[in-house]
Amino acid sequence: MGCDFTVRELYLEVTDVFGHITYLVTMDTDAIVYTADLAKTGLTSLPTNLCEFQETLNTIDLSDNYLTNVSPVRCLYNLHVLHLDNNRLQVLSNSTFFNMTYLR
Repeated sequence: MGCDFTVRELYLEVTDVFGHITYLVTMDTDAIVYTADLAKTGLTSLPTNLCEFQETLNTIDLSDNYLTNVSPVRCLYNLHVLHLDNNRLQVLSNSTFFNMTYLR
């Protein structure tokens, strides 16, 4: 029994020199599942269009950045893997991961 889906990577596009406005971009519109490796990219906030990938984003690595708030990830209800190590997180809300039933 095989899996019938395509996994593709999403890429980060920083639109200003300070990294305050960031977007996830892809050239492959046929992919069904995406993975985003945003580790060590100097992020201070999550990409503004993160929720546009709520149905297809499966894995996201946000480790080794400067994130203080990750509550926007709550829209990623199909997420299976989330890496947040080595950030500047101080508080996580009880509701942040509430509907993320696939998260391991």
